[in-house]
Amino acid sequence: MTITKKYVVIIGFTCLLIIINQLIIQYAISQKSDDAFYINISGKQRMLSQKIIALVAENKEKPNKDNYKKLENTFNEWEKVHYGFQYGNKDIGLEKLTKENISLVQNLNIYVENAREVIKNSKEKLEINIEELAKNQNLFLVKMDKIVKKLEADSDKRLQFIKYIEIFLALITLLVLLVEVIFVFIPITKNLQKQNSKLLNTNKTLEEYNYVASHDLRTPIINILSFAKLLKNQKGENIKEDEKTCLDFIIKGAKEMDNMTNDLMHFSLIKEVNKEKVNIIEIIKSIEKELEIENEYELTINEIPKEIEADKQLIKIVIKNIIENAIKFIEINKMPTINVSGKANKKQYKIIIEDKGIGIEEKDKEKIFGIYKRLNNKQTYKGSGIGLAIAKKIIDLHEGEIWVESQINEGTKVFITLPKS
Repeated sequence: MTITKKYVVIIGFTCLLIIINQLIIQYAISQKSDDAFYINISGKQRMLSQKIIALVAENKEKPNKDNYKKLENTFNEWEKVHYGFQYGNKDIGLEKLTKENISLVQNLNIYVENAREVIKNSKEKLEINIEELAKNQNLFLVKMDKIVKKLEADSDKRLQFIKYIEIFLALITLLVLLVEVIFVFIPITKNLQKQNSKLLNTNKTLEEYNYVASHDLRTPIINILSFAKLLKNQKGENIKEDEKTCLDFIIKGAKEMDNMTNDLMHFSLIKEVNKEKVNIIEIIKSIEKELEIENEYELTINEIPKEIEADKQLIKIVIKNIIENAIKFIEINKMPTINVSGKANKKQYKIIIEDKGIGIEEKDKEKIFGIYKRLNNKQTYKGSGIGLAIAKKIIDLHEGEIWVESQINEGTKVFITLPKS
């Protein structure tokens, strides 16, 4: 049986145990409720029996039809409850008792019949033999008390038995969980560790290959670029138009390829971060000095944390790539405006870089962080398409987050969060 099948079987069995456990709990609650109801009814019957004695005494002092009627009504209610135990009574929601308990209650029928006879015989004269009825009721109460105690004892026994079943099911559930841990979770964990190790080795191999490939590719690319420029310079003014077009095309393509392999090499080299206190304003100002931008742009720094915890060189690459994109992806003949702001709380720093560029469609917000995921025309908007992939990799290494909010033709906000140590 495979690990997956074992997992499904054990989970199914565990669920079955939980369901059985819940059914038993519900049954126990129901039984306890029923037992409490019978015991309460029994208590009511005792109370009615005592009330009959009190009404007999009252009727002896003031014999009249009203007092006799009260006595008769109380006796009828008492009798109804008594026979309800034996045969059930829907009016008071009483189900008949078990055969064993019914036989005990039936032994009390003689006292009910005696009481009925005494009350019936005194109807005309309104004079009741109080001594005889009191003796009858007291004997009834003594035996009724024994029945109530038995009902309570039976209820406790059932509850105790259900407790033992609950303990047994709990032990079985723990045993099943132990089996699940030994035969399912531990093998799964080992398998995941093995797969994770393989994945790490594969990623390491790919990164090494990526670096070697991009590094080795640069040599022939630089040779192509250098010889194309040399050939163009040697021809000088004697170069034909079609030759010049071809050489310019070669030079342009070689430059783009060189930039791509260079970015790919940098992407492969980003593997760890060395955090320190970094002045974010100084970084932005140094980026402005390094930008090779022909067109004018406006960059504003608003309220922002003066210092953040990050790798100085890597966070500089992130902000530079985002600012370059903000300047690049703008409508023709429109001056780029960039606003940098941020804030900090107890847990993290947040940096927001906002522009008024061409914006990003909702469906493309995740794509932009993929390597070589270009969303725009390569001829209109230059670049390798790896800038934001590098930014995301760096932020991930910082255990932070990066995302965008954007509207087409209205601009984009790039959010960066970095955790505090």
